[in-house]
Amino acid sequence: MPVLHIDAQARQQIRQALLESCHCDVYALILLPEGDSLLMLAHAGNVAFCLIDDRGDDLFDPHLMQDVGALVLADLERNRELMREES
Repeated sequence: MPVLHIDAQARQQIRQALLESCHCDVYALILLPEGDSLLMLAHAGNVAFCLIDDRGDDLFDPHLMQDVGALVLADLERNRELMREES
């Protein structure tokens, strides 16, 4: 899985741009493994967009990302179960 390494200043700039562009809604970008799809807010290719809370000064707060990660895992598992039932 690719890892994005950026410094604190870049994180704050990304956060500010997102807040200014979508009226205080913050989006998490989640890279998905090849071949996985997601039943969430929206997805395009291997990138999913999930709405998260703006509960901190840092968009990449570990607690926020952990919450989003749990949603991603639950949705992936639900999607896999639906695909098994259909086949």
